[in-house]
Amino acid sequence: MSDLKPVKRPSFFLDGLGGRVLTIVAVAILVAVIKPWGTDSTPGPVPSQAMVITPRPSPTPDPADALSRAYDPLVFGDHELERTWGLWPAGYLTTLGFAMRAEPSPPPSPASGGPSSSPGSSGPPDTPAWPDSISVRNGNHLLLIGVDTPLGFRVDGVRLTRDATDGSGREEVPIVLPPSPWPSHFTVIAVDSGFGLTRVAYWLPGRYHLELVIDPGGIERSIEIVVEGPDSASPGPDGSPSPSL
Repeated sequence: MSDLKPVKRPSFFLDGLGGRVLTIVAVAILVAVIKPWGTDSTPGPVPSQAMVITPRPSPTPDPADALSRAYDPLVFGDHELERTWGLWPAGYLTTLGFAMRAEPSPPPSPASGGPSSSPGSSGPPDTPAWPDSISVRNGNHLLLIGVDTPLGFRVDGVRLTRDATDGSGREEVPIVLPPSPWPSHFTVIAVDSGFGLTRVAYWLPGRYHLELVIDPGGIERSIEIVVEGPDSASPGPDGSPSPSL
């Protein structure tokens, strides 16, 4: 009888040290998947939210800015005016600019029985021919006064006053002379807004007195300018209606 020898079974891949290592690694991975070690500190996705914009406060408007406007010489037109005596009130009705020559009232014929022309409204060619009083109707905003002269004459002095609201007399109104579109014969007069020559003030309602000295000859003229307000009327110096815009 032959001797019986034990038969060695085939080796299994998990046997031995290598098998134990693989088993430990597999168990560790399984445990990590089922129950992670510790807590992940990385924040998860944040739910989307509507964007909130905090509005910036609007700058407080300057009260003086609302009573002024940028100076634009084109309000008098883009064609040079005739070089002759003339007063040109200019301003704005909303956004529409206007400039109108203040024509003197023609002298009435003797048969009409009408009032005589105002002093200074007409005269020799070497003296100003313009009305002594101008009214600016409510709704029209006066911004500038243009003084046109023949060549060889110039406006040498300007003074503007306004009747005080309390009836105490006249008060000085500060003025500026913005650049003229035709410096040789046209002078622009404006109320000072405090912003310099590039921005001028609207004429507030009231009764103004514009005094001019024109050289050569030292010609002096005073023009009354009535700027109407919502509840004002515009009679002339003698109670009669005056040339108006």
